[in-house]
Amino acid sequence: MRLLLILRAAVCLEVGLIVTFSQSHSIQVGLLALTSFGVGYAMVSVFTSLLQRKKLAELDSVVITALALIVGLAAANTPVDQDHLWFRLLVVGWGLLSGGYDLFKARKLGFKTPRGKEYSVSAVLALALGLLYLLIQLDEVGSVGFFGAYMILCAVHFGISAASETSPKA
Repeated sequence: MRLLLILRAAVCLEVGLIVTFSQSHSIQVGLLALTSFGVGYAMVSVFTSLLQRKKLAELDSVVITALALIVGLAAANTPVDQDHLWFRLLVVGWGLLSGGYDLFKARKLGFKTPRGKEYSVSAVLALALGLLYLLIQLDEVGSVGFFGAYMILCAVHFGISAASETSPKA
């Protein structure tokens, strides 16, 4: 679990830095970031599952991994004439579905357990992202900028979770 959190933090940090240090906060940069995130998230999940080959991956982790890969590939294949709308829809979908997944995991593990609390924080971040994009009409720069900020927040959260003594060691 610790290795998974470290690698997810690295993916989120990389994507957040791409957005932050890009001279242009265009939708194309956002789509590149979303593609990098979705594919990177899925690859990290598969890689850590293969390392722990003694354990069969839980069905719910397979679902969230597939969702990340679908979002990443959909971002990579976005139609040029619908890029801003499509980017927003993908971010809304990711935010609400992954937030729902994290909330499910928090409830399953217990909201008061250390891992349950970590999933609760992830759920709040993801649901806030999805609701922001769903309820507020953001311009191109705001859309990409908020996604980059979400990535940095997730990187910090995953990094702290991995470094905390309450996280189970991988």
